[in-house]
Amino acid sequence: MKNSVTILLVVVSLTTLTFGQANPSDSYKKFYNEGSFKEAITFISKIDTSKRTAEDWFYLAQSYNSNKEMLTAVQAYQKAVQLNPVHNGFRISFARALNLSGNTTDAIENLNTIIKTDSTNIAALSDLGSIYLTTKKYQLARSTFEKLLELNYTDYLSHYYLALSVYNMNTAQPDTDAVPNHLIHCLINNPRFTPARDLLGNYYFTKQQYKRALTEYEVSSYNKNSDPEAHFKIGLCLEKLKNFGTAIPSYEKAIKLDSTVANYHSHLGYCYYMEEKMDSAVGAYSRAAILDKDNPTVFQNLGMAYLKLDSLDAAKHSFEAALQNFGLMQMTFIINQIGFINLKQNKFEEAREACEKVLALEPENIYASFNIARVYDEQKKYSTAIKFYKKALPLIKDVQSMQSEYKYTLDRIKDLEKQRG
Repeated sequence: MKNSVTILLVVVSLTTLTFGQANPSDSYKKFYNEGSFKEAITFISKIDTSKRTAEDWFYLAQSYNSNKEMLTAVQAYQKAVQLNPVHNGFRISFARALNLSGNTTDAIENLNTIIKTDSTNIAALSDLGSIYLTTKKYQLARSTFEKLLELNYTDYLSHYYLALSVYNMNTAQPDTDAVPNHLIHCLINNPRFTPARDLLGNYYFTKQQYKRALTEYEVSSYNKNSDPEAHFKIGLCLEKLKNFGTAIPSYEKAIKLDSTVANYHSHLGYCYYMEEKMDSAVGAYSRAAILDKDNPTVFQNLGMAYLKLDSLDAAKHSFEAALQNFGLMQMTFIINQIGFINLKQNKFEEAREACEKVLALEPENIYASFNIARVYDEQKKYSTAIKFYKKALPLIKDVQSMQSEYKYTLDRIKDLEKQRG
């Protein structure tokens, strides 16, 4: 009986001791849950590394992660995964940390490890698809989001990201019907998801279905009235539909919200130009030129607007600014414009030099061939003028926009040859 009592007392004492000891994880979990990440790190760091459990390393990693110490977090996550390689929660957090630290290759490897043992792990598949998408592995992204939709066809985000993957692969592919189909399913499941609406608008725009694109952009803009890009896209559709006057207010709204984007001013200038409001076109193009000094197209368009106003010196100055940054093909157009201005200003030598520069780059340029003939004609160098008129004649014969020049050339050759005869 005495021995039985002794054994009972020992058991009771050990039981009391066990329940009386605080579990160390309770302390650091409390710190972590309260957002005291530094305290959690300090507490766990005091535990001997050889005695730390996978859970200890995981909470240490989570605390470092929350404290924005990503590289240290990655190391701690790795320890947790090494101690408990089958714990998918530890591994997916490790993969996410690897991805955030720029190591997408190891992140993908860890996510695939999870999927091999758990092919329906939605979190791992979603993360894997997102990494494939951001690293431009669009076919792999597409396959991954298709798997997700097999698991849950009402998942609006999977529909959206699948559409985005296909859209980025190649919009000219025959199966690009997948883009609008999945975006429509996305919007059925979440009508207020504006990124899907925007992508649908972009899809229709690339397909030159501007009316449909306009509809999507207009609906999207209801939720993004303070977004200048939303108004710009509406203006762009109206411009493509040749509704230049209607496009102007949309561009002006975009500029009111953000006046620092040269492209907004440039498209506004184009619409004013097409509406033959040249003073306003010059103003818009001038603001674009100030914001984007290295864009030759802006200066070219500004020059064309000045030319319409017959402000020849300003036009020539703009064209000369454009020349500094244009490539070969654009250069010939600009030099031709400068030559034309010099011809109108009776600066025949400057006009001749401009034409010769163009013909050196492009021997059969129709405008330079015609204009140099006119230059020699004005300089009373009739033999040379006839030579260039005859060279220009077959070049401009079938150009619809130069039929008046063609008739002029025919008549002028006859007159000059008659004078010589």
